[in-house]
Amino acid sequence: MRFVAIVKFVKCFVGGSARIQLDEKVVFQNKIGALRVFNYFKDLRNKHFVHHENSYTQSVPTATLNNGRKDFKIERIVAISAVGITLDQANYANLLLAATDSLDWVRAKFDALCIALSTELEKQPYESLMAMPEISVKPPDIAEMINGEARSDCVGGMPDDLYPSEITCDADQRVGWLVLLFGRAASCARSACHAS
Repeated sequence: MRFVAIVKFVKCFVGGSARIQLDEKVVFQNKIGALRVFNYFKDLRNKHFVHHENSYTQSVPTATLNNGRKDFKIERIVAISAVGITLDQANYANLLLAATDSLDWVRAKFDALCIALSTELEKQPYESLMAMPEISVKPPDIAEMINGEARSDCVGGMPDDLYPSEITCDADQRVGWLVLLFGRAASCARSACHAS
């Protein structure tokens, strides 16, 4: 839950052109320390939760030696995964305050815009208001999420060639394959290994 909360919160301030973004310098301008708290969560989102550009998430491939009484020395290759704790009670309280302050700011701006819009619309004759376009909502389109263009290889919204049925690696690629499996999405592994 903390992952989703932080990602969704910061998403209001950063991202693509699909929606208006909040400006943290404006939202938190009268709150002492709030911008520093916001930047902490923004960095946590960008460098830990989304992009893993730090030591909070690690995956280390290791070789497990047997007891020395067997014909072979390596019992097994394993990967040790470690994830650092980032949300303690103090950080949770700061996240709640930052989200509450942001929501209060948005509500105040929304209410002010509603009043201004109502005032403007009240100046229009009733007939012209009734002649305005009807309200419509555009249904979601998977093509918007796949580089903004429709793909013919999508079945049920998912590209059918996203994951190969089998992946083979030569001996030199196995350690890299383990790191990729534990440290990145399987789609990254396709560049290190070839699909058969």
